[in-house]
Amino acid sequence: MACVGVHTECDAMIERTSCDTTWNASLPIAAQLPEIDAALTRGDNVVLQADPGAGKSTAVPSYLLSRDWLAGQKILMLEPRRLAVKSLATYLARCHQQPVGQSIGYQVRHERRISQATRLEILTEGILTRRLQSDPELAGIGLVIFDEFHERSLHADLALTLLLEVQSALRPDLRILVMSATLAAEPMAQWLGAYQQPVSISQASGRQFPVTTHYLSSSQPPHSDWLPQVPALIRRALTESDGDVLVFLPGEGAIHRLTGRLNQMLADEPHIRVRALYGRLPPAEQSAAIAPCPAGERKVVLATNIAETSLTIEGITAVVDSGWQKQMLYDPNTGLDHLQTQRLSQASAEQRRGRAGRLQAGHCYRLWREADQARLSASDAPEIQRVDLSRLCLELAQWGVVDPAELHWLTPPPAGHFAAAQRHLQDWDLLDTKGAMTEWGQKALKLPVSPRLAAMLLRAPASQQALAASLAAFLTEGLAAQSANRGDVDFLTHWTGWHQSEMAGHPAHRRWQKTTMALRSALGLSRQASSDDPGDREALSVLLALAYPERVARRMTPDGTGYQLAQGGRASLPENAPLRNAEWLVAAEIAGESGRMRLAVSVTESALRAVLDEDFRTRTVYRFDAGAERVRAYEEERLGAIVLRQQPLAQAHWSVEKCQACLLQALQKQPDLLRWPDKAQAWLDRVRWLSHYRDGFAGFEAETLMQTLDQWLAPFLGDTKDLKSLARLDWVSIWQTQLGYDASRQLAALAPPVFEPPAGRAVPIGYDPSAQSPPTVSVPLQALFGMREAPRLAGGQVALRFELLSPARRPIQVTSDLAGFWQSSYHEVAKDMRGRYPKHRWPEDPMQALPGRSVKH
Repeated sequence: MACVGVHTECDAMIERTSCDTTWNASLPIAAQLPEIDAALTRGDNVVLQADPGAGKSTAVPSYLLSRDWLAGQKILMLEPRRLAVKSLATYLARCHQQPVGQSIGYQVRHERRISQATRLEILTEGILTRRLQSDPELAGIGLVIFDEFHERSLHADLALTLLLEVQSALRPDLRILVMSATLAAEPMAQWLGAYQQPVSISQASGRQFPVTTHYLSSSQPPHSDWLPQVPALIRRALTESDGDVLVFLPGEGAIHRLTGRLNQMLADEPHIRVRALYGRLPPAEQSAAIAPCPAGERKVVLATNIAETSLTIEGITAVVDSGWQKQMLYDPNTGLDHLQTQRLSQASAEQRRGRAGRLQAGHCYRLWREADQARLSASDAPEIQRVDLSRLCLELAQWGVVDPAELHWLTPPPAGHFAAAQRHLQDWDLLDTKGAMTEWGQKALKLPVSPRLAAMLLRAPASQQALAASLAAFLTEGLAAQSANRGDVDFLTHWTGWHQSEMAGHPAHRRWQKTTMALRSALGLSRQASSDDPGDREALSVLLALAYPERVARRMTPDGTGYQLAQGGRASLPENAPLRNAEWLVAAEIAGESGRMRLAVSVTESALRAVLDEDFRTRTVYRFDAGAERVRAYEEERLGAIVLRQQPLAQAHWSVEKCQACLLQALQKQPDLLRWPDKAQAWLDRVRWLSHYRDGFAGFEAETLMQTLDQWLAPFLGDTKDLKSLARLDWVSIWQTQLGYDASRQLAALAPPVFEPPAGRAVPIGYDPSAQSPPTVSVPLQALFGMREAPRLAGGQVALRFELLSPARRPIQVTSDLAGFWQSSYHEVAKDMRGRYPKHRWPEDPMQALPGRSVKH
């Protein structure tokens, strides 16, 4: 394999051509190498934190290859990206004066350069999990290195978790080295230490060359449309530095848009070349971006975060950072992934900045103000918290783990995401109802595609398996996503386009062919090129329906743009889409945020019934009609959330239990539907008030009552279907049953509903359920003549408060101290009242007056 100047830690960092040459003492990582070696010699696991550009990705594995403790065993080193794997292997092999595949080899998907002589294997992270599943002891491996672990990919988290299990139970002699530029070393070491294996921390501070950081001025707040601001920063970087410029952008779309602007800006400077660098770029174009420029030329490399770690691009002395990145986010409720453009983290910003100091002193230009730096999140959320966990769930089932809590995770998988993944795998028959692996699950895990596509391959009719393999490869290699960016929604158009002969030389076409052949081999199919036949629309739609049963959609709007998805959400088509008249669609690509279908194919209902027959179900459903304030029952035929047929259910076939459950659920969702009369509310106020003073009266709070409707209300509902019938229930009797006989008697005694004055009719007592104010009763003043003290409630703990009324029934005094009132305030009140109400009684000595009528005889 030609080297074409590709490497990851520059030649200036390493002053040897073989493993036995002395290291350059000026290399930042050089001072730490003996310390790392000593820790591994003792059998410790090691956490290495070293700044970007310190030399860890190349110096550490090369140095450790000749150590005595390795005893002829191999080193496995994991990298997060294919490009980094191949670049590292190429450079290290060149340092050893060997071709790739001898002492230094690599393995990525569909490509393996390893021989019997290989002692350092550089791998993408997912490959280690596959090895552990087939060979848990990792025979012949002495050290596993996790490089750039701060990226926290799902594969790296899973592989390290399983590897620690292996080390603990099977291979205590196996060493683990975790390396990162920005990962916090102490928490990582504490987590590793939970497995009772000694852990050492090694830190190499400082990078090879300093980097000066430039921010926007405080008078230049970043705009939402940030892309037009980038060319000016690039021009500044070209002016203030003498090397090449690396520009970090969030995705391919931004790269393509900026390329056109830069070509215009640099039209008069042909010695400056604009290069792109992203994952799906053909290898030749990736090499052109990485390789050094000819003498007299400079380059501007527009890259995604593929260039953040483990990759040194020749000639870079300045970095322009847009401050944005794209991350894949998964919604377990809809089952949809979507790429979201968002602000990068402080850790990613530091990684990007470090790219400028690999070869000489450099500059980093950030498209945000210095004051905004502290507002960035410290680090990105690990993938395990934000992506689909179907593959992880299946891998754990193969490992014998049904509940992820059985393992010790650095970041545990979210329970909701994991449960959603289990449900999907069970729907695809890859797991049984207990979460254990099925025979199909065993087969699916051996296929180099996602569990979803593996299930499609296993379910495909025998006559369509070759076509299914080609389609699964098309989706796995991201060709569908590329097609979605071209605007035409019809999947069939792009599918047939990729089968045209002029696409045969395209690098993506070659990757598609490799994956197709690998799938055919795994399925035991012939290698003959029958996949060149794109098939008809029905065959394609059937396979896509098997792959994405929850994305089957039925038209809901007359204009043909709105569709109901089987998974429950809604989706739409562009107004000019050629598929807008289709009754049924299968969506291969949906924009998760907007619900816009980006790629779809039309399908017939009969074809769907043929392949998804078990998913078409007829059932009885009960719904609460808010407008009519009643429960209604229907018999429905559905495909997921899509209703194909609905008719009212005859009363004779209603289920009392299901009707009650529907009504109770509606009440819990909308508590304001439950309206009880004043008498019932007064009883609740009494019992809630008394609960503050006596045990045994709790449980009647509004929230508790709503949460326990099925316990106290359900037994009294009978065949109640509407709110009118509900309102006629005897609520007080229901609650007294809940409270019990003895407690009900105590309630009557300790919190009586009424007060009986010395004369006149009983008056209701008002209770504050929060007990912030005492129970209060409104009584004409004359009705209390002769009464010396206020009654005490709650067993004597609280005095009844009186709101004393005038003859006009207006409050004239509020008191709980009757004795004090008669002795003092009464005389002032009486003096005032005699003038206002001369026909009424206002005696000088109220304690000797008879209670009752206020009018004089």
